[in-house]
Amino acid sequence: MKKVYKILENNMYGVPVTIFIGSYAESESYLHRNFGLERSEQRYYGGTTSLMTDTKNGHSFVYIWMPHYNHTIDEMGTLTHECTHAAMRILEACSIPVTYKDHESLAYLQSYIFMEALAAMRHRIS
Repeated sequence: MKKVYKILENNMYGVPVTIFIGSYAESESYLHRNFGLERSEQRYYGGTTSLMTDTKNGHSFVYIWMPHYNHTIDEMGTLTHECTHAAMRILEACSIPVTYKDHESLAYLQSYIFMEALAAMRHRIS
C-alpha cells in the first residue's frame, strides 16, 4: 500500500507538501532515509504537520503525518485539520501574514491543499 503522497510540488508558494500515512516509526525512518533528518520522540498520536528543511538540498517542505487514512469522517476531519496547519506553515514561510481581517489566503490555500490531498489519496484503503 502506498504510504507517501507528494502534492503541491510546483505551487506558486514554492513549498511542496508530503503526506505520509503509516506508523510513527515508519514516518521517522522515511524522514531520516530521504531527508537526513534525525529521529525524534513521538509526541503526537493522531497526526502532525511540520515545516521541515531537507538537509541534503536546503529546500523547505511541509510534512503531514497521519497514522492511518481510510476516508472515514474522523480521518477527513484530521486531514483537514492538518491541511490548515500546512497552509499556515506555507504562508509563514513566505512571510504572508494571516490575521482576523486578512485570512482569505489561508482559506483558499487550506481548501486547495485538502482537495489535492483527497485527490491523491482517493483510492487508498488500508
